[in-house]
Amino acid sequence: MITKPVPALLCTPTGHTPTSRTTPELATALGLGFDALTQDIFGSRAQRGLTGRHATDVLLNFNANAVRRIGGLLTSPKQNPSKPATLNAMDAACGGDWWREEFLDSADNQEAVARITNGFVDRVSQEIGCGAWTVEVCNRAHHQVAYNLVFFTRHIDGMWLFGEAASLSQVEWRRAQLPPAENGTLWNLGDAFDEEEASLAQGWVHTIRRNIMDLLETKGDFLVDSHQEQLMAGVAGEARERHIRAAVKELYKELVTRSC
Repeated sequence: MITKPVPALLCTPTGHTPTSRTTPELATALGLGFDALTQDIFGSRAQRGLTGRHATDVLLNFNANAVRRIGGLLTSPKQNPSKPATLNAMDAACGGDWWREEFLDSADNQEAVARITNGFVDRVSQEIGCGAWTVEVCNRAHHQVAYNLVFFTRHIDGMWLFGEAASLSQVEWRRAQLPPAENGTLWNLGDAFDEEEASLAQGWVHTIRRNIMDLLETKGDFLVDSHQEQLMAGVAGEARERHIRAAVKELYKELVTRSC
């Protein structure tokens, strides 16, 4: 799942010490390779209990700035002695050289970052059998993405809890963008904020209602916990459990669902 951008002040990227074999931006973004993540950290997919052998959650920084800079080496005419090692290290971090074609086929850097991030997340998820969240993080609301905060988990509760946290962080971001209160104003900015939040919530509930109806039509009876992606389509990272409950209650009152 991918959410709308949040400011960097809500989650700080981790850094790694540069080595003599790589550029600083490579060391910052690629401290954890694909194999280390999928094999050493998550381990076997063999089922033991509900979460596999290693019941591990991973939260990592996939650095968009580094993707742009390292990808730029593919088209740069400049001679750079560290270029082969840098590109090879990116291959190792991404689990292959597939990202090179994605970068070259993209219309611009923004598209390249999105395609490579999504490709990385999809490959890790398939390899280890897990769910994932991706949150774009910007230094300012109007800036390009600085990095993607990526969460991997094999437990359904991890998916729901991270989604809840992402939603609440969006609320705090919107609140932080309110201008400072001034004496003598004729209206309370806090009241206006609450009204706007209520309007947003109403829209999210409407979207979730529609998603529930679609699921009922295609699947019949279903468990909410097992269909997070479909339920939250269009509102992922913004809506949360309370909005799902509100949508279900509305449909129950209308005799569309049998429980609430």
